[in-house]
Amino acid sequence: MAIQSIAILAALLKRGMIFIRQHLSVRRPNPQIMTDPMALQIGDHIHFGQLLQPPLQNGHFQVVAIDTVVLDNVRQSVLMLVGEDGSSCYLTMSDSDHAETILLRIGRHVSDKTIGQLFNIDELTALFEEEPNETTSLALKRRRDLPLFSGWTASSYYPALHAINGIRHRGDFRNSAFMPLPIEGEGFDYYLMLSQNQRHGVAIEVNDEGRIALSLMIQLAPEAIERIERFSATRKSPIRSFAPY
Repeated sequence: MAIQSIAILAALLKRGMIFIRQHLSVRRPNPQIMTDPMALQIGDHIHFGQLLQPPLQNGHFQVVAIDTVVLDNVRQSVLMLVGEDGSSCYLTMSDSDHAETILLRIGRHVSDKTIGQLFNIDELTALFEEEPNETTSLALKRRRDLPLFSGWTASSYYPALHAINGIRHRGDFRNSAFMPLPIEGEGFDYYLMLSQNQRHGVAIEVNDEGRIALSLMIQLAPEAIERIERFSATRKSPIRSFAPY
């Protein structure tokens, strides 16, 4: 009986090893290589090149959610990207963008605790209390350059947009003939400060409940993306809420 049991066990192990080898030998289907960032969809993979900014530097990200934001009657798509290390950022594109002229607008949310390390809170408060005009000289200066946001900040920022009404809708409506009504979205006031060369920005959203969310933004050339891949067999992640508030 012992010999028979050993023989049965050996046969089962052999079958198991054959199954494992067959399973591991199944190759992932070849991806469709995309060239237009405007065509990105949930589930697509983005490979960045040799950039200065962590975690974009040689980073591999996947599009996991898409929101639609309307700012001053301009519709934008906001794509949330999650990296292999769990880091996240977002890519914003306007309906008026074109593949041949687009600049990648990429943002990273900053925690409340970190905001005070990067900027002077009094200068931030002044942004909401004073509307910039020819007689005022509002400026937001960086206090220090944190390693976590290396390459994401500039030394000084200047007002670009002040208290613009915005509406956020959950979902991707780029190919939809109908947009939800404004009342169906989430309202917020939008503030934007830009560096002198306009390649770095600080975006601030204040929602209807008064909650504030600050993001650092950079503009990159499309060449910053080395490769965009779409796997037909990739299971798309469900659209989920990812607004900063």
